[in-house]
Amino acid sequence: MLNTFIIQAQHKTISGFVHDGATGESLIGASVYIDNTSLGTISNEYGFYSLTIPEKDSITVCASYLGY
Repeated sequence: MLNTFIIQAQHKTISGFVHDGATGESLIGASVYIDNTSLGTISNEYGFYSLTIPEKDSITVCASYLGY
C-alpha cells in the first residue's frame, strides 16, 4: 500500500502603500522586504506593494527608498 501525503506550507499575503510621511506622496519603486530573508518586492506606480510570505509568529517588514 502506497500512501502519499501532500503538505502545503501556510502562506499569508501582506499588502499596503508606501508614502512619504511628510508630504503623503506615493513612493514609486520603494523596496519592501522581510528582514533576514530573501523575500521582497517593489512598490508600483501608486506606491502599492503585495508580498506573499510564509506564516510565522512574527516578522519585520522593512521599506527603503533611494534618498530617504
